[in-house]
Amino acid sequence: MPTPRVAPVLVLALVAGCPDRPISSVDPEPHSVERKDVPVTQNTKLDLLFVVDNSGSMQEEQDSLKLNFPQFIQQFANLPSGLPDIHIGVISTDVGSGPSSGGTVFGGCTLLGDDGALLTNRCPGIEGNFLADVAGPSGRVRNYQGALEDQFKCMAALGTKGCGAEQPLESLRRALDPQNAHNQGFLRPDSVLAVILITDEDDCSTRDRSMFSRTDTNDSIIFGCTEFGITCDEADLRATGAKHNCKPRVASPYLADVDSYVQFLHTLRPKGENFVLGAIMGETSCVQIGHPGTGPGHDDPSAPMLLATHECAPLVKGSATPPIRLDAFRAEFPNQAFAPIGEGDLTGPLATVAGMIVDNLPTWCMKGELADTNLATPALDPDCVVSDVLHPGTKTEKEVPIAACGPSGKLPCWRFETDPECAKFPTGLKLTIDRGGAAVDPDTHVRAQCVVD
Repeated sequence: MPTPRVAPVLVLALVAGCPDRPISSVDPEPHSVERKDVPVTQNTKLDLLFVVDNSGSMQEEQDSLKLNFPQFIQQFANLPSGLPDIHIGVISTDVGSGPSSGGTVFGGCTLLGDDGALLTNRCPGIEGNFLADVAGPSGRVRNYQGALEDQFKCMAALGTKGCGAEQPLESLRRALDPQNAHNQGFLRPDSVLAVILITDEDDCSTRDRSMFSRTDTNDSIIFGCTEFGITCDEADLRATGAKHNCKPRVASPYLADVDSYVQFLHTLRPKGENFVLGAIMGETSCVQIGHPGTGPGHDDPSAPMLLATHECAPLVKGSATPPIRLDAFRAEFPNQAFAPIGEGDLTGPLATVAGMIVDNLPTWCMKGELADTNLATPALDPDCVVSDVLHPGTKTEKEVPIAACGPSGKLPCWRFETDPECAKFPTGLKLTIDRGGAAVDPDTHVRAQCVVD
């Protein structure tokens, strides 16, 4: 790997690397690599998908989601480039409990539930099954009438009559499946995909729905989500008491492997790039098995039951159960955030998730500390490779190397310069492409890889 060289520049604190470096992957050892894929128009495409639990215990959380959405979306409107080209979709966690052939449908669940379909609640003034608000030649182009906030509030009012065997991961897979004709047009190939999970239960995504047609009480059947969904140090999950070191069960006879959903998303967003996950759910502080008692909705007081986390961790607020499967799913992605669902007030959690999504949108700012490859000189010598990518994601995609700015004056070239918008990051530097005023195809992205400490 050639060592970049650069002369110090005094006016704008510019830094650049070797101007003749070919486009190739930088060597990440012993550092890491920060990758960028930024549209030259700064017209970022953001596809927001809310996965909302619509089971019987979620009314307060749904109300809070609707109440706090205006503050949530305002964080995106406040971006320097304004509101991104945004798609907003809502799906439920209900994909039913009907078996693939024969048998009965469990409890109050239907055969397929909402089946991962994007939902609009038949809200008036929406054309299609998701909200679209994108930049056009002469202003914003919208597929809805009225205010974005009001339309979302209508869409997100899913109610609480959904299946009590929540399957958010399976619903997510069905929603984003390229073969799902109902949802066509929502997910764009060159967008940032942001998924926001909101649930107070763990995932019960099944691959064999005969779990729900077993001969047993409803309480005992629903415990199958725990019994066949996780493993702990204690072999007998049906026995009451604390369980330790719990993790998702692999090759369960009924539930789908969590990793299958991770791999599915990797087919849409390889290596987790341009994918952001926000998980508003319970905490995994402890796992304890008890009994449901005789409260409403229960039919077997002696059946085993996964207790809410606060039952064994008194400092935890709210009545959510520990989401062992969902937490393992979340941990597989580099750009993710967890916020406890608490007692139903989503003000703080939604703000946390929105901030995390904003921080992971394409930006010219360098988020990491650029590695200096030549400590013998006073100027920073970064190790980067940069290119223009014309028509990304299409058959005509073409990558054109961009050299670092240097004495030759060759354009276009890249360099770093200080910028107030980047002040929240360690270096305060942004990547700048100097084109000397030359026009550029608007369907162009700049891709960069830089070694960072």
